[in-house]
Amino acid sequence: MRTLNPVRRHRERCREVRAQMSGYLDGELGPIAARSVERHVRWCPNCRRMLENLRRTVGGLPALGDRPLPGTGQGPDPVAVTDQLTLISELAHIYSVA
Repeated sequence: MRTLNPVRRHRERCREVRAQMSGYLDGELGPIAARSVERHVRWCPNCRRMLENLRRTVGGLPALGDRPLPGTGQGPDPVAVTDQLTLISELAHIYSVA
């Protein structure tokens, strides 16, 4: 059931859009959903900022490449990478609730 409270409705919409941001950047959304994200971030400064931060983060990942992890002398440790991605996801959730 949708709420009539405009502040609550806006927060709900922000949560919906933030859940779609990764798919939007990866080109996985259909045209209607993509336009909906674009329309929302055009007028919502918080979501626009979050999308730009996510875009910069994703854009910077290739720069990490296959460099060895500090102190190991080996390539990336899949567990460490998974832990980092989990941390990023948790931080994104914390900021999306604010």
